[in-house]
Amino acid sequence: SSDMCGIVLAFTPGAPTRATTIEKMARTLRHRGPDDEGFLAWDGTTPTVLGGADTPVPVMATPTPWQPQGRIGDQASREATLWLAHRRLSIVDLSPWGHQPMQRGTRWVVYNGEVYNHLELRAELEALGHPFVSHSDTEVLLAALEHWGPDALARCNGMWALVVLDTARRTLLIVVTGAASGFGAGIARSYI
Repeated sequence: SSDMCGIVLAFTPGAPTRATTIEKMARTLRHRGPDDEGFLAWDGTTPTVLGGADTPVPVMATPTPWQPQGRIGDQASREATLWLAHRRLSIVDLSPWGHQPMQRGTRWVVYNGEVYNHLELRAELEALGHPFVSHSDTEVLLAALEHWGPDALARCNGMWALVVLDTARRTLLIVVTGAASGFGAGIARSYI
């Protein structure tokens, strides 16, 4: 099916992966997310966020906290031991503020799917003092994880696959829900 986004995770400790490899991996998912693409390279210090050939000019120019700092094609020799990539099919929040990888605090996410009750969760989180800058369910998911931790996923009605990198805690949270996975829910947490 082509009615969803595509995500990529490459975690190769001890053997950095080149930008060209990640760009090719994401390109194979272009049919799933033709509207936008984004990349994050992390070597254990400061993340680098990049756009791609399909990243629209408004995304590159909008000063979001997760604004791309250049295009991956211009940094072909860049290497990192952890890469996230996202191919976007714009459905919820069509603005540049819906671009991924998305950041909230020390967490970065690439996400495919939909949280059907994101408006209700957003209202609950706003009442608890969490501000929002976009209208995307992705940001609601990040805020929920920030507030409730992984238990937030039980509050979410929907289906998705996601990877969350927490640079402060040096953790990866990888989740695939039942309908998205075809074999039932799965959650993995890794310390890096």
